[in-house]
Amino acid sequence: MFGSTVLEVVVGLVFTFLASSLLSGAIVEAIASALKWRARTLLTGIKELFNDPDFTKLARQLYAHALISPRGPGTERTDPAYKTRPAYIDKDQFANAMLDILGFSAAIAAAASASSSQTPAPTQVDALKKNVQ
Repeated sequence: MFGSTVLEVVVGLVFTFLASSLLSGAIVEAIASALKWRARTLLTGIKELFNDPDFTKLARQLYAHALISPRGPGTERTDPAYKTRPAYIDKDQFANAMLDILGFSAAIAAAASASSSQTPAPTQVDALKKNVQ
């Protein structure tokens, strides 16, 4: 076809490698999906990040937040296993959920509205500093 046996062998090897890598990747993704590896790994990572191995404090509040679990009721569930856990959390949604849980979003909104009107009163700035600390 190409007139060169070496070139034909190289092209055949490249296509064979691509086909086998695509097949093995699809198999691994199917297994990971069926066994929910990513969701379990994410939950373990969140528990370790917040030092909440019992899943009773901040990690549980994060998973109950509407940005993380949009189809949920927005309240903490009684089932600690969470039948439908996310396998991925977007960094912006994670940050916004954490700001909301820790109460910084209200303080930031108050500071922003105060800064839109001339200069903020010293009490608002002190309250924002207190919330941040």
